Amino acid sequence: MPEDNGGTDRNDGDENEADRRPESTADADLDPDADAGEDVTLTPGVVFGLLADRRDRFLLYLLYERGGTVPLSELTAQLTAWENETTSDLLTEEMKRHTRTSLVHASLPKLADYDLVTFNADTGAVTLTERGEWLEPYLEFAKEQESDDVDEFLDRSTR
Repeated sequence: MPEDNGGTDRNDGDENEADRRPESTADADLDPDADAGEDVTLTPGVVFGLLADRRDRFLLYLLYERGGTVPLSELTAQLTAWENETTSDLLTEEMKRHTRTSLVHASLPKLADYDLVTFNADTGAVTLTERGEWLEPYLEFAKEQESDDVDEFLDRSTR
């Protein structure tokens, strides 16, 4: 029987840190030199856990390439075209709907939970946060491992 921890879900060292999500983005802290009292520090293991999802990684690559803000409709079209090995003009509404649903209900909330991106539902803008910019060395490392794919994806997204 699990030990009663007084109703809190805080990590006591027994659970895998990569599986933890912050209780609120206001408490999340990406600074590796932050005080131990902070709720979440994104260690390299946690960051690589977040970057393990190819769609999330390519979403972040595109945000970096475009200066930090990209409309959801454009992210959707670019990611859908890439994943289906086609061009934006050949996409069906069903294909785009599938990707958009995944972005809105999985990828963006996960990245927003760590305060890496924001999504403005009124304008459709997806924006890399200051904390998200902290990921750049990790993204550069990941990009080196899949440079041909990333270069092709980013080249397609500028056409």
